[in-house]
Amino acid sequence: MQAIIGWGFRHGLVPDEVPETDPFKNLRVEGTRSTRDAFDPHGLQAVFDAALFTEHAIPEAGKGATAVWLPLLAVFMGARQNELASLRVSDIREDAETDTSLMSIAREAAAGKRVKSDAGERVVPLHPQIIQLGFLEYVAQRNTEEGENAWLFPAVAPDQRGGRKAWAKWWGRYRQFFTVGMKLRHTRNAILLHGTMCLVSRHALERVGGWAEWCLTEDSELGLRLLARGYTGLYVPRTMGGGLLPLSYRSYRRQRRRCAIGGVQTLRRHWRILLGLSGIVRKRTYSPSAPPAGCEGIRPGGGGSAASR
Repeated sequence: MQAIIGWGFRHGLVPDEVPETDPFKNLRVEGTRSTRDAFDPHGLQAVFDAALFTEHAIPEAGKGATAVWLPLLAVFMGARQNELASLRVSDIREDAETDTSLMSIAREAAAGKRVKSDAGERVVPLHPQIIQLGFLEYVAQRNTEEGENAWLFPAVAPDQRGGRKAWAKWWGRYRQFFTVGMKLRHTRNAILLHGTMCLVSRHALERVGGWAEWCLTEDSELGLRLLARGYTGLYVPRTMGGGLLPLSYRSYRRQRRRCAIGGVQTLRRHWRILLGLSGIVRKRTYSPSAPPAGCEGIRPGGGGSAASR
């Protein structure tokens, strides 16, 4: 209602002799404030130490150069994600008088370019670090490929329905898992094996009893036993290979089901360790082929084996 009344006054729908009053001026609905904290310098360093930035190891979901430049522009330029995703080649220009490289952020309603408010339209100089990292070369490349009216980041441009939302979801997961979660586990010695790109000392493997053939998630189960025996897990933030992902929903569902069953199997066997009530070293011999009580009917078919590692 407040917006409608204000619009009426601005467009002359209210007679001049009527004083402009806003009965809703002091009525505000208390919104819920975000509980998310900003990154501190150490957190930012962890994010940008990832192989995505140091080696340009870009996953397919990262949408090519978008995966590198959108986060960098956000941290150095302070712009919103939708503002950066809506940039055209022509929005990056050089001021002839000062030889300063500039970024222009403006509305373009017909093309879907939006800013939060009138004050959001602005022209700002490019940060020297962004220039040093090669952003202007990327802009020149896009200009050569498609011209000055082309989108800088076509995969997440306003005309790509759902493109930016999908990218944002990917970035959130990537940042959380690789650059925050895994590094935090590294510092707390809480790394559990998860199959792909994991190396295990043969001496350590033999000492804890080998692979658990009864478990569908034999990799993470082994990781738990290694930690319980005092071994240390390390996370190396370098890309050393690739893995396979399910290509259909049916395959993905089967994979998730195996992971869930394997987690239950591990919990039933090792719940005392997880609760800190017992170590894994026992007087009896550990048998990697014997399933825990209650899980005899669950077969590990399709969960991988030692030979596949």
